[in-house]
Amino acid sequence: MKIISLFILSSICLLFADPPDWTDNPGAYEFTATISGGIVLNTNGDQMGECDNIDSNGLCIDEIQDMFAAFDDDGNVRGVGLMLFPPFGPYQGTPVFEVQLRSNDAGDLLHFKYYDASEDVVLDIIETYEFVINDILGDVINPISFNIGSACGENTLNWEVDPGLYEFPATIAGAIVLYDGVQMGEECDLFAAFDADGNVRGVGLMLFPPFGPYVNTPVFEMQLYSNAAGDLLTFKYYDASEDLVLDIIETYEFIINDILGDVIDPIFFNIGTGDEECVDDDAAVAPFDCA
Repeated sequence: MKIISLFILSSICLLFADPPDWTDNPGAYEFTATISGGIVLNTNGDQMGECDNIDSNGLCIDEIQDMFAAFDDDGNVRGVGLMLFPPFGPYQGTPVFEVQLRSNDAGDLLHFKYYDASEDVVLDIIETYEFVINDILGDVINPISFNIGSACGENTLNWEVDPGLYEFPATIAGAIVLYDGVQMGEECDLFAAFDADGNVRGVGLMLFPPFGPYVNTPVFEMQLYSNAAGDLLTFKYYDASEDLVLDIIETYEFIINDILGDVIDPIFFNIGTGDEECVDDDAAVAPFDCA
C-alpha cells in the first residue's frame, strides 16, 4: 500500500444541477486494487456520508446520494465507491466506503473526489494513491481516512518540508501571527519557517482552539526541523486574501526538542520588515530575537 499525503493542495468546488455522471468501466482496465474500508472527513474532521435508505446488507440505496470516486490525471473514472453502514465494529452505523480501483499499470497515480449531495457540490480530496496491483486498503474495522481539502484556489504556495532530511525536531505548540496588532489567520493563509538558503524547515497547521483565551481564533502549530542546534530560522506568512508573502520580524535559534508556547499561552510573531524599533523585553520567549 502506498498512500501519498500532500500537505498543501488546492481544492476546486464544482456546482452541479444533477449528481455527477461518475460511471465505473471495469472492461477498460486489466488490474484492480481494493479500498475495503475508507472514511471521508470534512475540513472540521467530521465523517461525511448521508443516507435515508439502507438495505439489509448495510448498503445505501438512495437514488441520489453522496459519492466517492477515483480518477486518473486525464479525468477518467478509476473507481466509484459503495457507501456502507457496518452493523458492527467501531464505525457501526456510520458511512464507510468500499471502492474497486482500476488501472493498466502499477504506479499509476490516482486522485479522489467527493460529491456532497446535500450541498450539490464536488470536493477535492487531499490524499492521492499510487496504484499497487491487487492491493487491499483498510476495512470496516480499521478504515483508511481521506480528507476533503480547503478551497484555496490557484494562489496557494508550494511550501513543503521533508522531515527525512533533518535529524532533530522542535515544536511550536501555539503561536499567533500579528499584523499591526491584528491577529492573522484566514482560509488558505500559510505560516512557515525557512533556513538561510530558503529551504522550508516547517509549515504551520492553523488551529481554532475550542477553549481558553484564544477560543475559536487562529493559533498555529508547527514542527520545526534542523540538523544542528543553533541553526537560525526565519519566518514568512502568506496572506491568501491579498496573495502576498510577508516577512516576520522574529527569528528562532534552533534548540533540539524545544517546545514553544501552547494554545493557552501562545508565542507571538509580528509581520514587518525588521526595520521597526526592537524593544528588549525580558518577558519574550528566548531564543527569539528581532531579525
